[in-house]
This record gives sequence, structure tokens and C-alpha cells, in this order.
Amino acid sequence: MLLRVVGLARSTFFYHQARLGRPDPRAGLKAVITDVFTSNHARYGHRDVHWELVKAGWQVAKKTVLKADAAARAGLPVTPREAMRLVSREIG
Repeated sequence: MLLRVVGLARSTFFYHQARLGRPDPRAGLKAVITDVFTSNHARYGHRDVHWELVKAGWQVAKKTVLKADAAARAGLPVTPREAMRLVSREIG
């Protein structure tokens, strides 16, 4: 009944429910990305992080680093410059 209201197939519901229980396959990569980012004083973007990973011997695609980097930085504080830009948008 609830799946009909939401418009979700039963198989899709059980697929996503099972997926939530699995460990993150990119947990190690995210940890290394966070280490590279913090060891460089939170100034590296995804391109610099990718280059550091390649130098360290990781064989990973640029888009994978971009996605994992965004997920790893989700809980990090915003830089002062970004904070000022966000505040100016709210005011204006």
C-alpha cells in the first residue's frame, strides 16, 4: 500500500534496503582523500587530490575522486572565503 502511494516498485524498495546494510566500497579511498586534503591545510581541490593519489600509486579515475572527494568533504567546515560568499548571498 505504502509503495503504491510513493510510486516505488517492491523490488526497488528491497534493493535499496539491502544496499544500505552493505559496507562502503570506497571507504578506504575516502579516508586517503581526507588525509591528503587535511595534510595540505585544506587547500587542495579534487584535481590536486587526484594527482597526489596517482603519485602515491593509486589507480583511480578522476570522476571517482571527484565524487568521493565531495562525499568526504560533506562534513568539513566551510572555508572563510566560502562563508563570506554564502553570507553575501543571504543578505543581497
